[in-house]
Amino acid sequence: MIIRERDDAFVMIEQNHHATLSGQLYDHISQHIKLEEEINHLAVREAIYLHDIGWSPFDLSPIWNDENARPYDFITYPNTIKTVLYQYGINKVAETNDYAALLCSEHYTRFLEKDSHPLSQQFVKKERKRQKALINSFSSFNQDTFLTHYEILQFFDNFSLYICLHEINATPDDIHYFFKRGIALPALYGGGKLNLSWEEQTILLDRTLFQESITIKLQQKVVSKRQIKEEGLQKAWNNTDVELVPIKLK
Repeated sequence: MIIRERDDAFVMIEQNHHATLSGQLYDHISQHIKLEEEINHLAVREAIYLHDIGWSPFDLSPIWNDENARPYDFITYPNTIKTVLYQYGINKVAETNDYAALLCSEHYTRFLEKDSHPLSQQFVKKERKRQKALINSFSSFNQDTFLTHYEILQFFDNFSLYICLHEINATPDDIHYFFKRGIALPALYGGGKLNLSWEEQTILLDRTLFQESITIKLQQKVVSKRQIKEEGLQKAWNNTDVELVPIKLK
């Protein structure tokens, strides 16, 4: 779950909705900044759209964090549980595309490889074994090409996350610490950093990534703190309608 806190509510965004937004951004950019081979494009696209599918059943039952007096989000969610949902997600992606699963496995493994908890290290060991088996199953594999594709997955994950973590018309002081220095751009898109700023409901890019302005819709629930106190988090979540927030990018 991605969460922004307001005085009277928590803005809650399901991880898989964020991943779908990542894919929509990729679709707009890939219309004119293309990968060399269509088969690579389809696999990378699949990985971007599905990279957080493992969160789907977990986000349907948000958990209250007593220590922080707010729901657990993707940052504070215990790594021991993440090992379960990450593995579930990679398995789901592998049902449709092995190369996309390899990209997602690399993505998740990097999140946990520095965590010393035995379950995290067990997850990393299993995923490295899976990665080796997948690579050996391909008729051809180029590590440099794979890292190029992984950069693209990382970028669109971060691009969508930037949108999800900020309120409309965020000021420079409001920018989440993840993005104070911009977002790393893949070499395919020119490298360096992408810097973003807000102008009312529009996000301004300092690089030309879209051929024309686009509008996306952010799917979120604004769950009242009063309602959580009265009904509990699960009922409050269930009884809150989804909002679609239009945001323009140019």
